Amino acid sequence: MVLDNAKYHRAMVWASKKLDWFATDSEGSFKEELPEDPNNKDLLYYKKNPITYKFNNYGFRSHIDFYEGMEGNIFLGCSHTFGIGHHLENVWSWKVNQAIGGNFINLSIGGSGISTAARILHAYKDFFKPKNIFLHHPHPYRYEHFNPATKRWVVYMCNTSNSNDIFNHGLNSSPYFKNMLLDPNTAKRNYLTNYYWIKNIAKDLGANFYCIPIVDNYKVRKGNIIPERARDQHHNVSYHTHLTNLFLDQIKNGYKENIPDYMFHYKWDVKRNLI
Repeated sequence: MVLDNAKYHRAMVWASKKLDWFATDSEGSFKEELPEDPNNKDLLYYKKNPITYKFNNYGFRSHIDFYEGMEGNIFLGCSHTFGIGHHLENVWSWKVNQAIGGNFINLSIGGSGISTAARILHAYKDFFKPKNIFLHHPHPYRYEHFNPATKRWVVYMCNTSNSNDIFNHGLNSSPYFKNMLLDPNTAKRNYLTNYYWIKNIAKDLGANFYCIPIVDNYKVRKGNIIPERARDQHHNVSYHTHLTNLFLDQIKNGYKENIPDYMFHYKWDVKRNLI
């Protein structure tokens, strides 16, 4: 089975390019924040050491171009795996790959949900030869559908403080549709369906599968370590360090499935929503 335009993602337009700013990590926001906190060591660090987003030949954030038959480690996720607001070396996906070795196959897409990850992995399952597949998608209230008019896949981000703004694709006139997407049972079914799709693809490919659905209660690194915060509002470096250690622990001790029920509570997801 082949999905139409299955490899589509919104960063494809930046293939083989470098950007100084991307998505929520915008130059305008940074210039507004710096005068408000001129002595912030993290902000001063980013001013002196700006981030460069390097996109490879397929429009993914990776320092290497992809090619058919490529072996390595696949990373699936949203902006936390992509690393928006961070130098790549501070992002969990890069840190895990550096620890275990192999080609860095970062298929993460900012602002996406687990259904996007499943589609992308399915589209590339015969293209790569992964040894390991890592999954980190903490936001279950993100859905995806195919728009036949544009031939593109569209993400509905329902986990915001004002969900009315999300239903702007001509569907906000349907209260039933809106209530359906905001129902925990719908979110759980969508998440688990795509989770097991990804897990089964990994099994079919003979790849090891690891997943950390969410991260809570991590400690900020001790000492005056710069940078700690992201350049935008995304999670800090301590989050990525903690997530790295959790994945390395799974590699060492084996993966044990644990998808907590509370991550499907809508109010919980709203508070933790980051694009």
